[in-house]
Amino acid sequence: MSNDKPGGEPDVGGLGTLISACKASFGGLTAVTAACHGLLNALLIPPSPKPDWFDDLNSKLDAAKAQAQSWIDNIGPDVTAQVLVQVINHGTTFSVIASQIGSIAAAHPDARGADDPSVQGVLVLAGSLDQSLQAIVAALETRLATLETWEETMLARDVALRAAADKSPDAKAAAAPALAAAEGVLNSIGDALKHLRELIGIWGKLRNAMRDALAELGAGKVTLGTFAANNFSAAAQAEWAAATQFAQNLVNAPIGNPGRAA
Repeated sequence: MSNDKPGGEPDVGGLGTLISACKASFGGLTAVTAACHGLLNALLIPPSPKPDWFDDLNSKLDAAKAQAQSWIDNIGPDVTAQVLVQVINHGTTFSVIASQIGSIAAAHPDARGADDPSVQGVLVLAGSLDQSLQAIVAALETRLATLETWEETMLARDVALRAAADKSPDAKAAAAPALAAAEGVLNSIGDALKHLRELIGIWGKLRNAMRDALAELGAGKVTLGTFAANNFSAAAQAEWAAATQFAQNLVNAPIGNPGRAA
């Protein structure tokens, strides 16, 4: 299995969609961070003498900057890390459990049905992966709700900023860089939300596939050997190992903040 797929993505077979979605979500979230730094760097210099519109416009810009700062300090780092940490944690857990299930299945390949002790043991082990997948979906859905709320507040701050700028042609001209920066933030958060929703959907499909496989095993529709071969093969373990390493590489990669405000 090659890990030199074009674009830096590992060749992980069935997990390729997950990795592509993680990469897109990670990129979208870091773009929001960069856009927020751009807004923080937007300057509003008062003309002399200071016009009547300046203080209101400046206060609205400060409010938008405060929202951007909340992303940089709290929301952005948390959500960005979660996108990758979930892959690392689940991949590590998968590796351990796959090895244990493989050993049991090798010793009892023809075991079938929920009454069989070997099947019972595997149902417990694989069930922990189902729980892990559900926890991942729930955690990312919580972050999605946080991002949606943040976007709503940022949009309100943008509307207020534009209303203050519209009070005077001079105000609009002075606020042009800030207005462009705020628009960039909103565009980037829209993209990030789209990518995060897609990622959650893919994790949900993995969860559903595991649940279906567990149901088949518990109902005696497949033997333990078939269950292990279908879900915990050497190829599947290699895919998760590659996915885990890919996520770890992104975690360790230096991420600059071009134009970061001093």
